[in-house]
Amino acid sequence: MGFAPARQVRNLRHKAPRPGSATPRPLRRLRFGLRSERGTAALELALVMPILAGLVMGIIDFGVTYQNWSALRQGTWAAARTASVANFGAGSSCSLTLTGGSTPSADIEDLMCLAKEEIGLDQSSTRIDVVISDPTLTQLGYPWGVDGSVTVCAQIPAHSATGFFSGAFDGHYLRAKTTIRIEEPSANAETQGYEADPSGSGWSWCTPTSVEP
Repeated sequence: MGFAPARQVRNLRHKAPRPGSATPRPLRRLRFGLRSERGTAALELALVMPILAGLVMGIIDFGVTYQNWSALRQGTWAAARTASVANFGAGSSCSLTLTGGSTPSADIEDLMCLAKEEIGLDQSSTRIDVVISDPTLTQLGYPWGVDGSVTVCAQIPAHSATGFFSGAFDGHYLRAKTTIRIEEPSANAETQGYEADPSGSGWSWCTPTSVEP
């Protein structure tokens, strides 16, 4: 049985790299792989970030829009419920945009301001319409009686809170209405009224029998 020459044995021994010598090939491949993975991760992040940002902005805009619509619903209900017992929110004051609208009686004007207060959004952008079921009240103004109805409607321009989806919101409006049976007669002659419609489409949707917007 022979022995390997001493020169071959020395060649088989693992030699540690000398200081300043080139990096072993396996280590160089490892470093290249890490750099490649970092580049791939950066590219993936760049592709995903716009989608993620749009999703977050959409959630914010949807939440704000739903909150504003809910405020319209709650505000019109509170105002109509108060009016049904002949309480018109005396002392409520606001700036009503009646140019291009219809001037109401003093009580109904107080009711319109009360509705804006109950809604709690920007009053200059919130527009109110009050409809009384009895047509004689519309034309002549009479104390309203029990079993009639009062309808309070409100609308406000929709907007993108983040500005990200402004193109989708511009030109659209949030609307709400509440119709309630009159339970207490009014001591005064009442005439319904409405503010100028900002949408330009009129208040045709604001009737006791129309489908809620």
